[in-house]
Amino acid sequence: MGQPAACMMENKVGPFYSCVEDAHYRVTEPISFVVNSFSNPLPEATAPRTWQVGALCRAIADSLAARFNPVRVSGEIVNFTLASSGHCYFTLKDAGGQLRCAMFKRSAAGLNFEPRDGELVELQGKVGVYEPRGELQLIVETMTRAGQGNWFERFLRLKAQLENEGLFDPSR
Repeated sequence: MGQPAACMMENKVGPFYSCVEDAHYRVTEPISFVVNSFSNPLPEATAPRTWQVGALCRAIADSLAARFNPVRVSGEIVNFTLASSGHCYFTLKDAGGQLRCAMFKRSAAGLNFEPRDGELVELQGKVGVYEPRGELQLIVETMTRAGQGNWFERFLRLKAQLENEGLFDPSR
């Protein structure tokens, strides 16, 4: 029901087409395979396409954008830097992973607090690929505070312990 005649007959070769697109061109190429539900239901092996690095980065970025954007994510800020341009760069981290983030000047101007390392935040933005380095990143559009992060709390506990041991005593 609903299958093409070529698919209902065993050991018949049928034409199927694969469509590959990137920012510069579209290629549609035939892929032949043997339909045999008893011995080999998988398509014959075909050589994988050879990608230019930039085209692969764009294709990955497009796939991520289509699946995840816009996205909200929460985590702890680490390695926060405010550039002279007014852009903010930092890493968002939790126990399971980390994600490089960029918040451009226009979005950063709307903040009602100064982000700092160790703050737990909720971000909204768009996942993408920074193509010159091939790195996954989040372009942050909004940021709200969500408390102190675990990494910062551990830092404060360690600092208090070291102070109690007198390691920050100026007379030492």
